[in-house]
Amino acid sequence: MVTCRCGLSFVSPRLPEAALLARLQDWAVQDTVDPARLALAFEPATLALYARHVDRLTRALGQPGRLLDVGCATGAFMVAARDKGWSVEGLEVGRASAAFARERHGLRVTQGSLYDGAPDAPFDAVALLEVVEHLPAPVAALRRLRSWLRPGGRLFLTTPNFDSLFRRLHGPKWWVVNCEDEHIVLFTPSTIERALDQAGFAVEWLDTRSIDHAGLLAQARRGSAAPAAQPFAVADEQGYYDARRRKTALKSMLDRVGMLSAARAALRGQDWLLSARGSPIRGLGEQIVLLARRDEDPADPVAR
Repeated sequence: MVTCRCGLSFVSPRLPEAALLARLQDWAVQDTVDPARLALAFEPATLALYARHVDRLTRALGQPGRLLDVGCATGAFMVAARDKGWSVEGLEVGRASAAFARERHGLRVTQGSLYDGAPDAPFDAVALLEVVEHLPAPVAALRRLRSWLRPGGRLFLTTPNFDSLFRRLHGPKWWVVNCEDEHIVLFTPSTIERALDQAGFAVEWLDTRSIDHAGLLAQARRGSAAPAAQPFAVADEQGYYDARRRKTALKSMLDRVGMLSAARAALRGQDWLLSARGSPIRGLGEQIVLLARRDEDPADPVAR
């Protein structure tokens, strides 16, 4: 991972695009056959978080409308938006996960990348959840998404935060960084705002959320030894599954002692502190969450 003077971090050299696409197809299969991945994607807590995101999107636009979820995976965010009255469509590069979203949840999902043709635009909103970090030319992709939005439309985006507490403390031991076969561009709040500005968007709000307390505790116990060098795929999968196992074990323990609901309420308070002005932990969350408005250019033919 290389960080340039502008603050943007990216993988160099990187795997060929065909290898990246093959890895994404592998993960799409895992999305549909791994019971734990499906459970996490559609568990009530995840859908409740998505519902809160959809509520903010609805307030920004004044009412539900047409939403395109780019990189929709198995469709959890689309389900949450549909339940809130939105007309939803999806675009998903993974063949297995696109088929699952269509067949299991009755969602309208096109299998393909955002570079394959154009959907039935314009949309009132586009969602881009944990996708932009996989794209070799993110600003060009964001400009393409802008062209699919109506004037005044919104982009809802999430992506890992390279400025997170975990990455600051432990660098490449954060599994998101140690995932160079597919996480090829990693943003901070300032670099994603700059990219969106270059693509013709104005950020309306930007939060960071989530700290992996279980991972930080495990890392403290493990000490400061550098991670062993591993092939891209091995490092990627092991880091992801270790992080998932820790969180699942912590949730199970809290549930056994009757503290899971209280812990979730505390984490929502933590997420507020991660984005509150003047907070000592502002901006240190592991995920960037933002809403951006399609900026209007009088010379833009789509805006006229």
